[in-house]
Amino acid sequence: MFGWRNNQSQAANATPATPEPVRFGPYELGEQIGRGGAGFVFVAKHTETGEIVAIKTLRQHAAHDEQFDRRFMREMAILQKINHPHLLKYLDCGIDERGAYIVTEYIPRGTLSHVLQKHSMLPGSTVLQYAAQLARALDYLHTRAIVHRDIKPANIFLTNDHQIKLGDFGLALDSTKASLTVSGMTVGSVMYMSPEQIRGSKATSSSDLYSLGCVIYEMLYGVPPFKTSNPYGIMEMHLESDLRFPDERLVRKDASTDEARILIQELMQKSPESRPESARKVYERLTKLRPETTGETP
Repeated sequence: MFGWRNNQSQAANATPATPEPVRFGPYELGEQIGRGGAGFVFVAKHTETGEIVAIKTLRQHAAHDEQFDRRFMREMAILQKINHPHLLKYLDCGIDERGAYIVTEYIPRGTLSHVLQKHSMLPGSTVLQYAAQLARALDYLHTRAIVHRDIKPANIFLTNDHQIKLGDFGLALDSTKASLTVSGMTVGSVMYMSPEQIRGSKATSSSDLYSLGCVIYEMLYGVPPFKTSNPYGIMEMHLESDLRFPDERLVRKDASTDEARILIQELMQKSPESRPESARKVYERLTKLRPETTGETP
């Protein structure tokens, strides 16, 4: 699992050399488990303690780009000031001859995106459980003036005991610091992006709540609220299209989720001022909706 593979072809009768493991600081890289526009994520092992972690590094082109470098440093700074049960736990960071790196806990089960690919849609009780945990995480961030700006299933990790861990703060905004985003720049993932982010306006805590509504919708119905083959078409739908729900009699077998649908509609209002007041208010509503009985959780 650990150590870098030598992908060059070897002569049939030659003895292949054992490649030196790739390290960042005291961490030996294993398999790549994620990638984004600016970096890669690997499973890694601390060479002294043996602890298995996740390590995020910058792509080579990004490491020499001042904007990407500043964003990476900002992500480090944000991670160092937060600690919550429903946020991916920060462990370490550093800079060596290979570049900067960020170390977090490793969640072997993977992300909500992986679970949705396998199960399509989740039981109503599970959706409410996960949504409440996400709302708690957002309440923690927002009360500290941090806006995540990229809430989506691929950034939501699930532990084996069904706890949500929100991760990837590469686009997060600390409102107490100077912004690195140029006015008019679109930041986020189009499937889950609020209308104001699409317009290039400044994202606020309300923007995260819109994205939360998109994620709850997908957990309930197995598809994002707006979907087409053209990303610009998806943006237009977020800006202009009415939110529609599938016929639950055809797609769901568990109890009615009328209250959850009402909450999704409120979270996904086009105007930020029309959405719920805060993540805390959303959490309080979700805890009232959760049934006393619990079913099987994927």
